[in-house]
Amino acid sequence: AQVYFPALGLLVPEGMRFTLRSRRPPRDVVNAALSYLYTILLGECVTALHAAGLDPGIGVLHTPQDNRPSLALDLMEELRPLIVDQVVVNACRLQRLRPEHARPDEGSAVLLTKAGKEILLTAYEQRMNRDVSGALPDYAGSYRRHLHRQAQRLMVSVMNPGTPWTGLSWR
Repeated sequence: AQVYFPALGLLVPEGMRFTLRSRRPPRDVVNAALSYLYTILLGECVTALHAAGLDPGIGVLHTPQDNRPSLALDLMEELRPLIVDQVVVNACRLQRLRPEHARPDEGSAVLLTKAGKEILLTAYEQRMNRDVSGALPDYAGSYRRHLHRQAQRLMVSVMNPGTPWTGLSWR
C-alpha cells in the first residue's frame, strides 16, 4: 500500500493527484471516490459469500475483528484494483470526476457530492456488468458474475480441503 497508492496517484491528472491513501476521513476527492466504491464492492462481496453459504466474518487474510466482514475483505482484494481503482482512475482521466465533485466536511475530511457519487456509481455498474473471459478456465461472464463464481469456488475449497484454491488470473 505504501508503494501502490502513490503510484496510483500518478495516474490521475495533475489537479487530482494524491500521494497517500487517506481514509476515515478521506482527504481528497480521489480518496473519497476510492472509499465510496470500496464500500459498494465490499457489500457485493458480503452478498456473494452469503449466497455461496459462507460466513463473511471469518477471514483468512484479514483477521476476524468485532463485526468486520473479514472473508468479504479477503474476496475483495483481488478485485479492488481491477474494478474500483480502474473506475476511479478512468473517471478522473476522462474528467468525469473533478474536484468540484467533492466538498469539505468537518476537519480535513472530504465528501463526495451527490453528482460525484452518481458519476462513480454509473461507471462502477458499467464495469461490473462488462462481460469478460479468461480469468477462470472455461468460464465467461460479467465481472459481477466472476465475483459470485469466486465466492462459490471459495466455498468448495473450504468445504473440501482437497480442492485447491486459485485466484482469478486476468490477462
